Amino acid sequence: MPQRDGSAALLEVDGVSLRYGGVAALDDVSFTVGHGEVVGLIGPNGAGKTSCIDALTGFQPIHSGHVRFEGRSLDGTSPHDRARLGFVRTFQSLDLFDDLTVHENLSVAAGTPSWRSTLTDALWPKRSTHDGLDEVVSLVGLNGLLHRRPAEMSNGERHRVALGRALVSRPRLLLLDEPAAGLDTVESAELGRLLRSLPERGTSVLLVDHDMALVMAACNRIHVLDFGRVIASGTPAEVRADRAVVGAYLGTSEGSEVGG
Repeated sequence: MPQRDGSAALLEVDGVSLRYGGVAALDDVSFTVGHGEVVGLIGPNGAGKTSCIDALTGFQPIHSGHVRFEGRSLDGTSPHDRARLGFVRTFQSLDLFDDLTVHENLSVAAGTPSWRSTLTDALWPKRSTHDGLDEVVSLVGLNGLLHRRPAEMSNGERHRVALGRALVSRPRLLLLDEPAAGLDTVESAELGRLLRSLPERGTSVLLVDHDMALVMAACNRIHVLDFGRVIASGTPAEVRADRAVVGAYLGTSEGSEVGG
């Protein structure tokens, strides 16, 4: 499934279906995320967006179809092995370690351990932390917050910690599940600017979010799910004008919250 320029896509989703009992959460879903892209995945409540992220990252086994990352099949690959390949996700619940400081939360995620790194840590426990941690701290605006715990922080600050924790592993592709949930307009705009800067740092993005203003401003392309099927794909302008998308949202205006 090549990109429009004929090169291989970073992420290729080919005919993926996922069922929960007798309910089809995803039905023959196909789309791509290219190198250096920020791609949106949107849809109304119950469309299957989070189920799609769960399936792509290995947290839910797919029933049919294939997922390829940098040309490599991920069929049967565990979530932690996908993360080692640079295929990293965030969660709606953030899942921070509330008993650890911000610095400790970031340090825990700074490397995906292997048997070799585990042995090295046992022999030389004082080796330096991840080289990119300081860069990520500045990038997501956590300077001055490193010694605080997540429970002591605002919702917006906690979201920055979750994003920073995902970025310290230097992912090739970052899948964001509602990173703007609970953010105000200013915080959402800051998030959009940050997301647009990530491809320059070698990280492409698949963004799932309710905030249509964020999605339309940050994304190069958008794929739209409805009842587990892709009903439209294109640029923000193309998707905004698509009749099937307008019908799925029942005339929901851009910038208002639509469901997942």
